[in-house]
Amino acid sequence: MINFIKPIDGDCLNIYDVAQGDNPLLRVIIESEKGDGVFINGIKCIKDNNSMYTAQMALNDGVNFITAENTDTGEVAGIKVYYYGNRTGFYRLSIDDSILFLLDINENKDVYQSVFENPFLALLKKAHDLYGAQVHINLFYEYNNLAMRCFQKHRDYFNLSMMTDKFKNEFMHHSDWLHFSFHARSEFPDKPYENTLYNRIDSDIKLVRSEIERFAGCSISPPVTTLHWGASNETGVRALRANGYKLLNGEFDESPDGKSFVSYHYPAEFTRHIRQRDFWKDNNLDIIFSKYDIVLNKFKQTDKMLTELKKIKSNPHTGGFMELLTHEQYYYDDYQSYIPEYSNIVLAACKFLTESGYRGMFFTDLWNLSH
Repeated sequence: MINFIKPIDGDCLNIYDVAQGDNPLLRVIIESEKGDGVFINGIKCIKDNNSMYTAQMALNDGVNFITAENTDTGEVAGIKVYYYGNRTGFYRLSIDDSILFLLDINENKDVYQSVFENPFLALLKKAHDLYGAQVHINLFYEYNNLAMRCFQKHRDYFNLSMMTDKFKNEFMHHSDWLHFSFHARSEFPDKPYENTLYNRIDSDIKLVRSEIERFAGCSISPPVTTLHWGASNETGVRALRANGYKLLNGEFDESPDGKSFVSYHYPAEFTRHIRQRDFWKDNNLDIIFSKYDIVLNKFKQTDKMLTELKKIKSNPHTGGFMELLTHEQYYYDDYQSYIPEYSNIVLAACKFLTESGYRGMFFTDLWNLSH
């Protein structure tokens, strides 16, 4: 059997993965039965040992098909990979578990002249105005009794159908740097789509997206999201793809017991590969997965966050596109895990990347995904 060792099917490659010259050259490594007639895209391979073969091939921007053939055994195998070249040096700021800022805007719809009078959105606009941050917010449909238990202050029940459309034009005006997307129906229970039925997640997606389009316009809702807990069976991922989602964000890590964590339906042994890259595409499901680099709300001090961010940035295979993730609830001083340094941490992360030469960019622009 021919087995691709590096790259594997769906790998998304950049300049740090290839040898540079007149054309980018990719070193392909395969495993095959012993033979003298092993070729990759027609190029005869060099035999490293009894079963490992390598060859260098030129890459084209975009889709690349790689075919390996063992003429001694008659075996042929192929994979599809993607090359996005020097489109590196970008970052995005994404916010999960979000809804309370909309509750505040709705409660103050007769007071606020702008949505950016809401303190949380004002913080995100500051990150954009000062450091060019492109901001993506993943929304819950409702703030309910289970979520209320995590806060000291009373807030009334709220769902997106209650959100005023008074500021729709303003949201649309800022859609060049501010996006909303589906996250989940609500914060609890945890991992709501881990073993989901198709109809359940499909109805939740449609519910949230229809409300976003109603109060903020369709141009603000891209084909990109982070599913709550990044946990879903394949049925859930297929439902997301059927609803137009072309890129999903996740952590692709392992829990202490060795199970995959925030990795959708992929097993731990495979997520180890995904987390060594910025992007990977499941060609069977026709969906790209991105790995977020740092969870800002895991840090209570700005300097410790910056130390970790510098370390992550130093890896060229994961530092080409830097994904900053945080969660809305840690911003509020009555939240059970409130972080007083929340605003400083967000701004410091954006400032550091900007001063390091990064620019804000949405995934839709990097991958030319249609809205």
